[in-house]
Amino acid sequence: MRLISLILYLSAALISAQNACAHTTTFKQNDKYTKTQGNIDCSFKGLREVLRTQHDVDTFSQRYKGCGSIVGQLFIIGSGNNFTTAQDNTDQITNLNGLAQIHELPAYTYIYNTALTSLKGLENLTATGWLEIHDNPKLTSLAGLENMNSNAVFHLYSNPNLVNLDGLNKLKSINYFYINNNSKLQSMKGLDALTSINNKLDVESNPALINFEGLEKLSNLNELIVKNNTNFINFKGDKSIGRLSSLTLSGSPKFEGFTGLNNVVYLGALTVNNAGWTNFDGFDNLKYIQKLSLDNNPQLQDFSGLENNYSIHEIELTNNPKFASFIGLANFKNFQSLKLINNPSLKNLDEFSQVIGNINNLDIESNQNLSSITGLNRILSIQSGNGYGGNLTIKDSPSLTSLSGLDNVLKVDGTIIIQNNDNLDSVKNLSHLLQIQNNVQIIKNTALTTLSGLENITLPPDPTNTHFTLQDNNNLSDCSAICDISKQQGYVQLQGNNSGCEDSLSSCK
Repeated sequence: MRLISLILYLSAALISAQNACAHTTTFKQNDKYTKTQGNIDCSFKGLREVLRTQHDVDTFSQRYKGCGSIVGQLFIIGSGNNFTTAQDNTDQITNLNGLAQIHELPAYTYIYNTALTSLKGLENLTATGWLEIHDNPKLTSLAGLENMNSNAVFHLYSNPNLVNLDGLNKLKSINYFYINNNSKLQSMKGLDALTSINNKLDVESNPALINFEGLEKLSNLNELIVKNNTNFINFKGDKSIGRLSSLTLSGSPKFEGFTGLNNVVYLGALTVNNAGWTNFDGFDNLKYIQKLSLDNNPQLQDFSGLENNYSIHEIELTNNPKFASFIGLANFKNFQSLKLINNPSLKNLDEFSQVIGNINNLDIESNQNLSSITGLNRILSIQSGNGYGGNLTIKDSPSLTSLSGLDNVLKVDGTIIIQNNDNLDSVKNLSHLLQIQNNVQIIKNTALTTLSGLENITLPPDPTNTHFTLQDNNNLSDCSAICDISKQQGYVQLQGNNSGCEDSLSSCK
């Protein structure tokens, strides 16, 4: 996928750059670097130039005399790589002084496996297309890029001695920024001027990174990915961001909270996996989240910090062992989907009591200590829409004794599954349910003795391919509540041991 994206990007960049090469660029005479800066627009021979040795770098100006903006792919690579079959060359690339004439590289530039300690020699470079700086074991500084102010795609990865981003101090705008696997990188210091990342910032596997100090001016960012930064604590430094379409955080066991994102008002999607945080402190102004997905966060306890939030359309919490309540949702008023799976400390859903109206999905499974869902008592229907089928699932909840909280549900568009709830002894709270549009499955609820409460439900418009399944409810003796729908041939299906249910249905008049 990355290769395809690269090919498409380079094709577009080359076409664009070639179209721009019909003129000669003029520079101010008092420019600091005018003495060495090229002023001719050129193209690499064959649209590709490979520099394998220091000699190749030093003689660059002879091959491209006066060229300042050069179209094509530039590879600056050390020996022992995939771009050459030649024997290892001891003439390692140690400086880029021979490239001082270049001010623009609009296509693809790749700096790989060199002996560079800095990027000095590129002081005239102001703009690049796709720039990758990859696997340079001696690189300790980005000095040399001080005048680069715009970049389309920047990959900075596997440079084990890079401590900060000093050298990028004039970079203002970029489309995609990837900072991955730089083992000594401690901060974002050096990005003092960066105000806009138009698409994605991807920060992964930088074990020394603690926070985002250095990004104080960044105000425009679309997607943020922070993964496997084992010492990452918070987002300190990101104080100017107001909106994010997506934030993904994972593999950060020391993460303490969202400090630094205090001014974020809108989040399209928030995904947090395997992080050490306890609540949402730091999101002081967050009002709206489109989709929230939290999985395997061992210390997460509640929603404190979201007191200003009034809407989360999709909520998905799975495998959070200490999550106990939704405290923090004091002003919460609506959601579309709620999925709660294997949160063993969760006891109730009281904080949802202000949610009123229709939702699209309700899935509650394997929450061992959940004893009450009464906070859902203002939900009126579970309808298909927004990518959901309108399903209702209550499953593997051994502490749940009733369905109190679903008392006002009138309609369910999708499948109803009530399964393996060991202490559920009644479904009477579904007494207002009038319409079902799909399958109903009541399976292995060993304490259930009666279907009282289901008297008012009507068959789906076309019941031919749908079923009301009763399976292995071994204490279910009274099924008279579904006498009317049992008259539809083949609709009610009894499987396994349902005690006296069959006798009960045979007595229906």
